Amino acid sequence: MIAATGWLAPLFLLHYAHVVPMWPGLLWLWLAAALALGIANWRVIPVPVFIYPLAALFLSASLVLPYLADRLLAPSLPGFLSTLVFPLAWTAVEYLGARLSPFGTWGSLAYTQAGNWPLLQLASVVGVWGIVFVLAWFASVANWLWEGGFSNEAAGAGLAVCWGWSAVVDTCGRELACLDHFAVSERVLIAEVSIAGPRTLYARIGDAWAWSCVSGLVVVAVWASLLAP
Repeated sequence: MIAATGWLAPLFLLHYAHVVPMWPGLLWLWLAAALALGIANWRVIPVPVFIYPLAALFLSASLVLPYLADRLLAPSLPGFLSTLVFPLAWTAVEYLGARLSPFGTWGSLAYTQAGNWPLLQLASVVGVWGIVFVLAWFASVANWLWEGGFSNEAAGAGLAVCWGWSAVVDTCGRELACLDHFAVSERVLIAEVSIAGPRTLYARIGDAWAWSCVSGLVVVAVWASLLAP
């Protein structure tokens, strides 16, 4: 159930952000995100009760930024390319937040897929940022088709790209998830927690992917500003 919400919640929230006036819509998204974060982290965030609502509002503010970026930039980009704004923005916001925050990746969208073994294998290649990108891109592509009445002329090419990548990730992930060469009696989730010392190759590759998303968002923003009327 939690894994399904990781796919569906960004989709419906993104669609809502597109069908209502931008600033009121973003305000309601912020309040909804603050409410959800506040309920999920009750007695987890170490602050006094009387300032807890303010803490929830502060911590949830970054969750609205991908929707803001999408509303501002996506309309200026042609066709299927517009679907890249939302996943690039979400990945960039999460990554930069993890770099600047003492809480690291706590609360990442990727953690909703903890039970999705095939998709989890992607983390061994590009870190949690690859999973975040896939989830957000699914929401963006699905909403793009939804708004186009599922009859957009470019829908075929767009879906071919999306489904092709999905087929590779899912097929390879299932293959890795089912390997028994090193199997033990129980499956165990393993995470890399860097405290000190040299960083592993996997962490470096994940950082490279995340920085490419940050750079991609900057390029898209400049491109959209040049194409804007």
